[in-house]
Amino acid sequence: MIKHLSFIKQASGCPFQSLTQHTFCHRNKHPMRKMNTLLLASLFLLYLQEVTGLKCNTCIYTEGWKCMAGQGTCIAKENELCSTTAYFRGEKHMHSTHMCKYKCLEEESYKKDLLRVTLCFDKNFCNAF
Repeated sequence: MIKHLSFIKQASGCPFQSLTQHTFCHRNKHPMRKMNTLLLASLFLLYLQEVTGLKCNTCIYTEGWKCMAGQGTCIAKENELCSTTAYFRGEKHMHSTHMCKYKCLEEESYKKDLLRVTLCFDKNFCNAF
């Protein structure tokens, strides 16, 4: 085993002790520096996700699940979620709207023979059309 480690040591330029202690060895780099860099990078990515906020699809009017007017995106503000409100007559989808909605509540309601369904989403672009 020591023979194999000696070969690895020569190829990597790492001291034999580093290889046997299961630490990372890079020339001119301390193992803790690499871990700190990874930790900082991870925290920065989490921060960016929080700062950029929830991204939602927007569409003023969809027909046949295709956006016909007002296609775009919005970034949800405080107390907003991505929302889709779809209208059905019987089994047939009539139209829908997609937006960032303040205090979004999922609900179903009937008005005569028209069913309105509102769905709320807390993941980016989940309110697809």
